[in-house]
Amino acid sequence: MLEINHYHNKDHHSQVLEKVDNDEQIEKLYNQMTKVIDVNRTVKYNVDIPHEQRRTENEKTRSISARIA
Repeated sequence: MLEINHYHNKDHHSQVLEKVDNDEQIEKLYNQMTKVIDVNRTVKYNVDIPHEQRRTENEKTRSISARIA
């Protein structure tokens, strides 16, 4: 399993998480996945993009995270 997340800013992050948290299909799939993959044994890596590489001044937080199992 490889999971990659990319958020443009904190507002975008909040919007995505709200949709994911309220989606019953995603919850069902996640529960099925955790029966196969021990999520506690995954490796998570987060990268924050340096300020000079951000596209706009409003982009206060831009990060990419990946989880590998």
